[in-house]
Amino acid sequence: MEDQIKNLTAILERKNIRPTPKRKEILKAFVNTNNHLKPEELYNLVKNKGVGLATTYRNLELLKKNGIIKEIKIDNERYYELKIYSQKCLHIHLKCSTCGSIYDCAETGLVLNMLKLQSFVESLYDFEAVDLEIVMEGVCKKCRR
Repeated sequence: MEDQIKNLTAILERKNIRPTPKRKEILKAFVNTNNHLKPEELYNLVKNKGVGLATTYRNLELLKKNGIIKEIKIDNERYYELKIYSQKCLHIHLKCSTCGSIYDCAETGLVLNMLKLQSFVESLYDFEAVDLEIVMEGVCKKCRR
């Protein structure tokens, strides 16, 4: 984890962004979780480290703008995930409509088909995509029991 924080700090410095102690706490929260975080959830993880709600929101925007985290919009809610260290560059988000949980689906075959679809659409419409996001909504295994 410390190596990841050091690398993220170096990325911030290369982008002329000061790696303040509060900003580092926000980065640590992302590194330490496997979940997609709502701003309020992130705030709950860092508030006892002296990070305020406004600081949390400002840093989410800054980190998103600089490609360190990714924002996912589902049902008028915003979730964030660490983009830099993601093992799953391209993946589908599965949202349970019962409990609200979000799961990642990064099966190789699906990812390859998504890339083929993206390439097809780009060719068909002479369009250059900068991001591809797919959200499937349903009911998770736990909630179906």
